[in-house]
Amino acid sequence: MRVRVYHTLGDLERDLTRASTVIPRKGPAVVKRNVKAGERAAVRFSKGASGPHGKHLFKRIESEMTGALIGEFGYRGSRFVGGNFRHGRNMDMPNAADLIGPKFAKDAGDLLDGIL
Repeated sequence: MRVRVYHTLGDLERDLTRASTVIPRKGPAVVKRNVKAGERAAVRFSKGASGPHGKHLFKRIESEMTGALIGEFGYRGSRFVGGNFRHGRNMDMPNAADLIGPKFAKDAGDLLDGIL
């Protein structure tokens, strides 16, 4: 069996033009949905890992969109509530990022697959 695929610069131009109109419309929703999911994951990790001194730390986790296609989640404020963690360091944000990273990559890939 043989497969032949032909592409021209016109095809590439058409795809890139379409991407430049679709991504600004649909991209922010993908980013916001995944930032919120990261926030929820960080809250779950924080509730599960905090000791008695940091049991209210999860209330300081929030998320926000800082640009059209940029969002972040993390602790609000500069000081932690309570100073000790049971395992010596706070891994709430890295664990949440590890959990949400592959999902965000898949969602972004699905958005691009729908365009190209």
